[in-house]
Amino acid sequence: MKEQAKSMLWAMAVLASLAAFLIGATQRRSAELGLETEAIAEGRGTLIAGLDDGLQIGDSEYFYQLMTLLDKWYVDGVEDEQKLAIGAVRGMITSLADPSSSFFTPEQFQAHLDRRQGRYSGIGAEFTFDFDAQELERLRARSNDINALMLIPELRVTMVAPGSPAERAGLRAGDVITEIDGRALISSRDVRNLQDLQKRVAEGKADRLDLEKAREEFRTRYDTNIPAGRGREKLITGTGKTLKVSWRRGDESMAKEMTTALTKVKAAEAEGEAVRLRFITGAEKEAERLARRSSVTLDLRGSGEGDLAVLQSVLEVIAAPGPFGEVLDAKESPPRPLVVEKGTPNPPKLNLLVDSTTRGAAEIFALALSSRGQAK
Repeated sequence: MKEQAKSMLWAMAVLASLAAFLIGATQRRSAELGLETEAIAEGRGTLIAGLDDGLQIGDSEYFYQLMTLLDKWYVDGVEDEQKLAIGAVRGMITSLADPSSSFFTPEQFQAHLDRRQGRYSGIGAEFTFDFDAQELERLRARSNDINALMLIPELRVTMVAPGSPAERAGLRAGDVITEIDGRALISSRDVRNLQDLQKRVAEGKADRLDLEKAREEFRTRYDTNIPAGRGREKLITGTGKTLKVSWRRGDESMAKEMTTALTKVKAAEAEGEAVRLRFITGAEKEAERLARRSSVTLDLRGSGEGDLAVLQSVLEVIAAPGPFGEVLDAKESPPRPLVVEKGTPNPPKLNLLVDSTTRGAAEIFALALSSRGQAK
């Protein structure tokens, strides 16, 4: 293993300790579900990982020995150490269970920047990690009894670009991705359903054969699963590749093949009496034209995450000057005022069309203007 890679892995081992309790909890819960993990040994009986609660090994040593084990025994050999390092960092960030924190590969980050320009690669959709609300609250409260398997998120669609492969396949905002190319996206919902069935069997309210069948189905999906972050990467990057995507809408399951492509959307489009506005490059110019009207109806539904810098520019040309609220960050530092410095003295009256798909910059825009009475 290269010395540079070793140094990187030792540094990451410090971060790995933050997720140690989640790893242990996951192992115990796997045993409860009948998905016991075999012990991993390196050399002559040196135990690296197992379900034994009495296992004594430092986090740094655990992490480094596991990497050494893969380097020595992985069937094809470990030729790309950077890929292993990236996977480790992705797992650490995922273990934080923070819907607002994501790990991006260079390709994903470029796709993120492109979306701010109105260019969607992949299947042409946006996604969020949807965590179990109850367990997420317990994590934030630093509870000592966290069920790590209840913190495996669903991959939920938040926006579908018009004219995209996703739209043509029938995907909608609110749908949950369950499988990509035959590889399952396991979530806390799957675990909860299995645990609920176990409870009903124990109470004599369900047949044990149904439990065995459910366990086998879960095991099959578990053995072929990919993390939600990896699934999102497949769906938002690249062009010209065919993906078979399965998703759930309520109790209904659907599946379609989609060929990834580049989809371009406009910052503003007239739709009858309304103007659909997206907070991407070009929205400022459209806002300048709208500011000359006496009243405007803006459709902010399904407009995407948007760009906060564009949001500020749009407010400067379509809103009256003055304070519009405060922005709080996660570290509880002093709030940052949201202020329109110049603005327009006689702004148009705005009617805003919103729903559960109005998020990101569009949601802030709606809250800011409605708080000042400039929009309803």
